[in-house]
Amino acid sequence: MEADLFGGWTDEARAVITGAMRNARARASTCIGLRDVALATADADSVRTLHRMAGFQPNVVWEAAGTVRTHGADDAPVRDLTPEAREAIADAAATASAMSHAAVRPQHLWLSLLARAPVRAALASHQISADSLAAAVRSTLLES
Repeated sequence: MEADLFGGWTDEARAVITGAMRNARARASTCIGLRDVALATADADSVRTLHRMAGFQPNVVWEAAGTVRTHGADDAPVRDLTPEAREAIADAAATASAMSHAAVRPQHLWLSLLARAPVRAALASHQISADSLAAAVRSTLLES
């Protein structure tokens, strides 16, 4: 993966990507998919706190993230990102920039993921409102 893709990311946000790499390896996947990123992001401490603030149990949200359907997970070289995962990461950086935040945090990435149809569908299948989660994320990001 390109090092500059994660320039300007907080340590916690970089740890999310490291977690996504571990998730992909555990599945013996050839690349990091949207599900891997969603699982790692949903497990970040700051994002788990947001889930509690929004009235959701973090473990339930994490389990739902594990059902995200990933496309193209075997079409990329090892340790690369699927196009949909790369797009989510790029959108997180754009969101941080648009909010005049100096660094990308896991919350920016989670907001990006919550806008994606596969993530929304996975959450909905567990009776979790992506819109409620996104509102909690936006509220927290606007306060910072």
